[in-house]
This record gives sequence, structure tokens and C-alpha cells, in this order.
Amino acid sequence: MPKVKVNDRTVEVPPGTSAMDAIFHAGYDVPLFCAERHLSPTGSCRMCLVKAGAPRKGPDGEWIKDESGEVKIFWFPKLMASCTLAVSEGMVIDTLSDEVRHAQSGMVELTLANHPLDCPTCDKGGACDLQDRAYEYGLDAKFYTRSDGEPVYTRYAFTKRHVDKHHPLSEFIILDRERCIHCKRCVRYFEEIPGDQVLDFIERAVHTFIGTADEGLPSNFSGNITDICPVGALLDRVARFRGRNWEFEQTPSVSTDDASGQFIWIDARSGRIERIRARENPELNDLWISDAARFGHEWADMDRVTQPLVRKGGSLEPATWEEALAAMRQGLADNDPQRVALWLPGHATLEEGLAAAELAKALGTGLLDFEGRTTAPASAFPPATFADVLEADHLLVVGDPTEELPIAHVWIHKRLRGLKKPPRYNHGTPVADLSIREHTPPQRSLLSAFAPHPTRVMEWADASGIFEPGHAAAFFAAFEAALAGREPTEVPGVDAAAIRRAAERWQAAEKRVLFVGAEVLMNVEAAALAEKLAKSQGALVFAMTPAANARGLEAVGVWPSDDRRAEAVFAGSDALPAELKEANFKVFHVARLTDAVRELADVVLPAKTPYEKRGTLLNVEGRLVGLEPA
Repeated sequence: MPKVKVNDRTVEVPPGTSAMDAIFHAGYDVPLFCAERHLSPTGSCRMCLVKAGAPRKGPDGEWIKDESGEVKIFWFPKLMASCTLAVSEGMVIDTLSDEVRHAQSGMVELTLANHPLDCPTCDKGGACDLQDRAYEYGLDAKFYTRSDGEPVYTRYAFTKRHVDKHHPLSEFIILDRERCIHCKRCVRYFEEIPGDQVLDFIERAVHTFIGTADEGLPSNFSGNITDICPVGALLDRVARFRGRNWEFEQTPSVSTDDASGQFIWIDARSGRIERIRARENPELNDLWISDAARFGHEWADMDRVTQPLVRKGGSLEPATWEEALAAMRQGLADNDPQRVALWLPGHATLEEGLAAAELAKALGTGLLDFEGRTTAPASAFPPATFADVLEADHLLVVGDPTEELPIAHVWIHKRLRGLKKPPRYNHGTPVADLSIREHTPPQRSLLSAFAPHPTRVMEWADASGIFEPGHAAAFFAAFEAALAGREPTEVPGVDAAAIRRAAERWQAAEKRVLFVGAEVLMNVEAAALAEKLAKSQGALVFAMTPAANARGLEAVGVWPSDDRRAEAVFAGSDALPAELKEANFKVFHVARLTDAVRELADVVLPAKTPYEKRGTLLNVEGRLVGLEPA
């Protein structure tokens, strides 16, 4: 590995490492605004300027030496942006000289020249990169003294630029164009992470601004730009003005909006959830979360059940816990315990599922089920991990991962761009990949996508098709025929040539990953054919279930018997199937008083939301992830 000298320390780093990473690895700091280790390097902010030089070899292949016999360092004629500079053997980097500090201070001055003084009211205050660097490099000495004796601390003698300050990009994101420093992080993010061409620079020079071609941000991952924006230009409209960064209590947890278990931070203030942010996990969601995971917390405080309710005279009335439990005992005593149904929410933890399974065993009932359970068990498929996606030679998608398993959309796009898992230092920080480029076209031959409706990933696929709803089994039968060299059987809505092309790509691959959505999992025949395909071809599978903990609940024995007739129901969700709605007595243990609960419940007990629970989930990969209460 190349040896690099940073100031007075020599470090060894992997080939292709950026000078910025080498500086950090050596234990020194360098300011930055535009650099982001998951995005392509651009060097647009010029904050990370350093003095750098490297030795050269002569015609004889030996290092050129100076008069004293030491290897001669040839300094680059100008200061270099360390985020775009790749290290080489023997490189020397200087970050502490007056020349470097003066240049960095000058860039802060230029950045602040037109930046508004909004720090007291800006939501980014206390977590703002520009604010931190202004404190570090700010002007603590006057430039000159006026004739009247007053000190002058700024050389900017003009009126500051004023543009649109409160421009809504979407219902979730607001843009303050005066605060924008044109680092281009947000533009690069949309293009390189979810692959959505929705944001770009418009106009030129001093008139440049960030904008969209149409109204809104048509992306399922728009909220991540609020995390990576180095200033307060892009803000979360849901959490705006709800508190200062140092006032929030931060709790690490996971999202239950889908089966991936995306890692999140829950920011609460005064007992109320105000904001959700992405929590980094390189193996699962990297640094990104879906908009559903980020903005879906508003329901947590709506129509909360804060005390037990008991139906009296046709309406639900507040009651004490003793009255509610007495009503429960009476209602259950009036019905056969073997006909008591236990209905769990899809986000029920392993601990809750195991307790429910034990309770069902004690009652002697087989009526144990959960919301979002698919007809075919998710646990029947050999689980794939997101790391497997990066290693796959072909991806076959039958469903809509953008909606059913959003973070899978990001991993699919990463694979199509040819990215690999980055190396990491011992302390866990990934090495920035300087080979990442903007406008990288997807490798379409790696993906085939089919679904009962148009999907986002179809735009990247070499072979794709839209089959009529209910014909997932026909697709897998046709695909199996194509693999066997026969003419594919007819699939309504899908061209046989697309099936043949997908089968050829699949057969030629060594490492295969299959994505199956609810359209497949809710069809016993289609699921059986998908399972047969995966096991016969050695493929790994993402079973994209609607329930966040489907694999976990199945693993602890939450699965119904064939007889679904219930006399009493204990429900943890208001989404009851039709046969359970007909039960004589219904108890709801829920967090919200919805219309369905008002109509059906005989007893209502207050419950915690997923943001308030502690427990364990088994995600789509078969990975254990933990909920923590905010």
C-alpha cells in the first residue's frame, strides 16, 4: 500500500485513496462542504485545499534525489482539492502551513459573502458545517480601521444577494436558496443513489440556483437530502421549527414501515417525536432511508388511546383498568377459549410473537395470525442479503421493490452502476471511492423486471414486462419453460421475447438474486413456482412481505390453522380480516382510536407505537434488528 506523509505523520492507505481520507487517517482535519464519501467527488467548494507534492522517477526508474541525497518532492504548482486528489507512493501533504490556512480562510470568507445571517432561526444551527467552519476560520481580526476609528471586519462592501427564501420543492422538503452554497450534494445524491433525475443546477454564475423541471420531487428517497445538506438550505418541512438540534433526545432504533428494518434516529423533544433521521448501517441501509420511514411518524400522536375504553350503551366510554379487565374477563368467559383469535400487528416483535404463541397454546386455539401475512410464508425462501445484490450477476425482480422494499431500490441501482462494497479503516470509516463518476449509465443486462403494473426499476431493465394482475404463476411457468429451452407459455400482457431474454440472462449468471413481491407471495401457485426456481438455480431471494416482522413471527410459530371461525378476538391492529369482524366479542390493544376501532371494539386498551417499544425484529434478510423506545 502507498505510504503517504501528512504533515509529520506517515500512514499507509489503500491504492486509490483520496488525499482527504489519508489526512483523516493520519489524525488531521481538513474542512469540506461538497465532499461526501458515498457520492462522486467534484471539488466544487474548494474548502479542502492542501499543499501536496510527490516524488518522481528518472529515466533509470529510480527516485530522483536532491543535493543532500534525499528523495526530492516535486510540489504541485497550486494548492489541490484533497477530495479529488488520489494519493501515490511517497506523496507529501501539508495541511498546517500559513498558505493552506489562508486559502481555506479565504474560501470561508467567499462562502459567507452572500450567506444570510439566519443562524438564530435556522433549523441547521448547531449541526451546520458552515457554522462550524465560520467559528474555526472566522475573522477575529479587523482588516483595517476607517478614518473615524471604526474597525472593519469584512471586505464585502456590496448589497447581499437576495433570492427566494422559502421555496417548497415538495410537501416534505423546503429550499432556502439564499442559504444554498452550491455544493451539489443534493443533485449528485438523486442521480447516484436512487437514480432519480429530479434536481439540478439552473442558470449560471451568480444566478445559479437549485431547482426542478416540474413541480415536486418524484422520488421515494427525497428526505435524505436534508441530512447531507451541509447548511440549512434544504429542510424537513415536517420537523421545521420544532426545536434546536441540541434540544432533541436522540434514540437509535429501526423503522417498521417495511421489512428491511432501516436504521433510524428518533429525535424527540418534550415527550413528542419531532423528527426521524437516517442512522448509518453499511450492511443494510448505508446512510439512506425511505421517505415512508422518515416522514411516517406523524400518525404516532394522532387520535391516541390514552386510557381504557369499554362499550356501554352502544358507544365506547372511558373506563378504569379494573373495569376494562373485568369486561375482558366476562367477554372471554362467555365464549369458547378455543375460538379466541389472536391478531397481531405486522410490526409485533419476536418477544410479542412468542408470548402470543404461548398464550394461544394455553388457550388451545389455532387462531393465531398477524397483519400483512402472505399466503405463502416468507421463511420458505432462502434469504438474500443486500450485500448479495452487489455480488449478483443477474437480478430478477417480480414485484415493485421501490414501493414494497424501498431500500432494495437503492441497492439495485448501486449494483447497476457497478459499485462494490468500499474498504474500511479499522475504526469503521469507509474509504471514499474516487472511481465514482456522475452520469454513470446503468448496466441493463444485470436486471430483468416484471410486475402487474409499471415500476421504477423497469426503466433500468434489459428485459421487462407488465403482466395482468393475478397472473404471477403464469409468468413463472413461462419463465421455467424458457429456461428449459421451450417456447414460453402465454402470459397476458408480457412479450414472450422479454421472457426469453430474461431467461437467457438468468441462465448465464453464476450468482442470482430473485425479488418476489406480494403479488407472488399472496398466490400459492406462484410462490411455489418461485421457490422451485430459486432452489433449483441456487438463487437467493428477497421475499418482500408487507409485514415488517413476517419472518420473525413465522419463526416463533405465529401461523393460523385452516379453521378461521372465531367467537372472540384480541387484536393488536385495526385491520381485521372479514371473518374476524364477525366475532361476538372484540378487544383491541392499539395506539390509535380509528374509525374501525370505534365501530368494532367492545374493549379498547392503550398500546405503544413502534417508536415507543423495545424488542427485536427479524428483517427480510434474516437479520436481527432492535427497536428502542424514544
